[in-house]
Amino acid sequence: MQKTKTPSDDPAALRERAEARVHQTGAERPPLAEPDAKRLLHELEVHQVELELQNAELLQAREELERTLEQYTELYDFAPVGYFTINSDGIIRASNLAGATLLGVERSRLLGRSFLPFVAPQDRPAFSSFLGKVIAGMGKEELEVRLAPPPGGDGSLFVKIEAVTDLAGRKCRVAVIDITKRKQVEEELEKYREHLEWLVGERTRSLQIEIVERRRAELAVKELNANLEQRVSERTDELQSTIRDLQTFSYSISHDLRTPLRSINSFASVLLEDFSEALNAEGRRLLNSILQRTVNMGTLIDDLLTFSKVSMQQLAIRPIDMTELVGELVERLSGGEFPTTVEFRVAELPQARGDRAMISQVLENLLSNAVKFSRKAEHPTVEVGALVEERENVYFVKDNGVGFDMKYVNAIFGVFQRLHNSEEFEGTGVGLAIVEQIVTKHGGRVWAKSEPGQGASFYFSLPRSLEPHRPQMI
Repeated sequence: MQKTKTPSDDPAALRERAEARVHQTGAERPPLAEPDAKRLLHELEVHQVELELQNAELLQAREELERTLEQYTELYDFAPVGYFTINSDGIIRASNLAGATLLGVERSRLLGRSFLPFVAPQDRPAFSSFLGKVIAGMGKEELEVRLAPPPGGDGSLFVKIEAVTDLAGRKCRVAVIDITKRKQVEEELEKYREHLEWLVGERTRSLQIEIVERRRAELAVKELNANLEQRVSERTDELQSTIRDLQTFSYSISHDLRTPLRSINSFASVLLEDFSEALNAEGRRLLNSILQRTVNMGTLIDDLLTFSKVSMQQLAIRPIDMTELVGELVERLSGGEFPTTVEFRVAELPQARGDRAMISQVLENLLSNAVKFSRKAEHPTVEVGALVEERENVYFVKDNGVGFDMKYVNAIFGVFQRLHNSEEFEGTGVGLAIVEQIVTKHGGRVWAKSEPGQGASFYFSLPRSLEPHRPQMI
């Protein structure tokens, strides 16, 4: 801003004017005495110095005022906020550069124009009411409106208008802040919120459907469980009835078969004792064969009864000293029908938990088989040992007998399954089936390893924490 100088601002002109005035009045002034003249001259000189100092201070104050005005003008013009001065009729009286930029009009062409046309048509009533409140002196007012897009512009600007009136109430100061980006963010957030609400609604409906389906499934499961319980109850009744029938059948067969067997054995013995001389060698051989077959048949009946009893017998679980039990069985077998030439090697065995009578039957069958199939070896040997694993103890019985081909390993634990001729090795083919049945009832397992002519090893496991095996009802 450039300021025009006045004559009073020039010290030389002021001096010239002062001297002219002194000459005009000098003729009228009465002569002064020398002391008075000196005193007056001194006072004039002092006054002159005072005036010079005052003039210097005024010049400094004016320079500071000009600098302040220049700073204010720069701040006003280049502020990021649009500033306007609007009178009570809504006419723009002043504007900074930012305000002119917001309205899209040069500042020189903006003054004297109404502010209202720059507001979007839909927001003009609100702006008029807002301006009326400000002019009425109701304090600082705020309003958010859209500005009308300039010619060729892309769209409306959202602005926040803050206004306050002057003391006289004839005009107001207005600050216009561009909040377009904030509005865009708010709109995006609103869209996002609406989308989230839609997603929540969809998920809620989906969950409701899932809940309905789950309830239907629960009802179906309950109905199925009820049907299964009924089927299990019916199946249990059928199995119990079948077990009772089997028991009756087993005892009936035992009685019905033993009676004729005893008669056959008795008649054959009488023939051999009383009519031996009347029979030739072939007749005597046939009678001896009949006697042996009746004995074998009786043994088979006993084994079958034992096999049927195992499935129905309840387990009497208790600790078992396996080393002691094997020692008792070895002593019994060595003093019986088996040759004493068989060498038994029994290691220290870990304690087991189970039904002692049943486990004794398992070991007796395995030991009897080992002795039977190794007795033709040059030095028949039977070894008993164990392996301690994390959840179970594994016991084994090994022999150095005839062995068998591993392709038949799945058949040897079946009833009546024999891999050797009965004339060569006696037996009924039920012993290993009983072994498997007892071990399975204890929750264990049975397996075997062998090679023809290289002996056989039979293994069975017992859980270290025994829970009796319960077959599934189907």
